[in-house]
Amino acid sequence: MNLKTGISIEVIKLKRTGNYVILGVLLVLLFLMASLMFRISSGGEANADYKLFFTSAASQGLSVVRFLFTLFMMINIGKEFTERTLRKNIIDGVSRDEFFIGKVLLLFLAALFAFILLEIVFLAEGFLAGHGPDVFAIVEPIFLLTSFFKILFAGIFGFFLIWLTQSLAASIVIYFAWGIVESIVIKLQQVFHSINVGLEDYLPLSSMEKLFSENVQVQPYAFIVPMVYIFLMFFVPYYLLLKKDIR
Repeated sequence: MNLKTGISIEVIKLKRTGNYVILGVLLVLLFLMASLMFRISSGGEANADYKLFFTSAASQGLSVVRFLFTLFMMINIGKEFTERTLRKNIIDGVSRDEFFIGKVLLLFLAALFAFILLEIVFLAEGFLAGHGPDVFAIVEPIFLLTSFFKILFAGIFGFFLIWLTQSLAASIVIYFAWGIVESIVIKLQQVFHSINVGLEDYLPLSSMEKLFSENVQVQPYAFIVPMVYIFLMFFVPYYLLLKKDIR
């Protein structure tokens, strides 16, 4: 299966009601947030720090996109199990390697689409608000790069969970539970300094968040830990697919 064929197969599978719902919710939320940003900034003071304001608004929009993108990946891979399309693809002659490559392609292309959509909406609303220079001031290469990789990693985490559990409900529960556990661990370290051993550098979500934070100086080892997690989040699903008894 060549690259073009793999993309074509995934595009066909995207025509599910759930995907249209997620896209609709994403657009509505982004436009609502951007419109609110427009109204607040239009009525603000002339000397207000709009760069900081738009940075905060973009960060909130990014959080929405990350969650919905994670949900999108879980739903689309989960459907392969519930609708048994994985079995059908294997019977039709698609190898397991080809099937996995198709899902990885979906992950990267969908992350790119979500990233572009987010930037377009907020750039457009920023210019409509009359603060074009302030918007452009935050749209720097490092900001764009970190935003994209944050979206991508959120999708990778969802990709890993759905392959691991093969259940949408279980994946969503683990997604929220894991985020809460990491937040509690980090908060405990901040409160009780005696147990602060820097676990945020070694937990999957926290280490990735720190790596792509623009305002935090990271050590060389901080690159290694997230890369190990990313490798495992691709390797484990691939291994499970190879060993899975397709029925």
